[in-house]
Amino acid sequence: EVVNKGNPLVWLTTKLVRICQNEVAKTPLNCNQRVTVFKWIAAVVVTFDVGTLQPALVQLLLPLYREMSDHSSPKDSRDLATEIVELLKNSMSIDEFSDAYGGATSFICN
Repeated sequence: EVVNKGNPLVWLTTKLVRICQNEVAKTPLNCNQRVTVFKWIAAVVVTFDVGTLQPALVQLLLPLYREMSDHSSPKDSRDLATEIVELLKNSMSIDEFSDAYGGATSFICN
């Protein structure tokens, strides 16, 4: 797990990702905490520019990718995750997004 204590956005994102992981492990059908984290991610994406988001992009994508790829999670949370990923994709170049998305997928698959 990558933790950059010098960057508060990375630090906070890492903590919120951990909340999502705990909820998936303990109560996979209850998605209240995950949805709240997803909404926070959406707010961060529309608030900050790509340069500010860059150090935390992989961490921001981790719970979204996990939710989209888990077909046992509620459809509403999967749809929200997909919508936020589209928002992220539209806020940066395709190369930046592809690199971050690839980092998130390889992190989860390993």
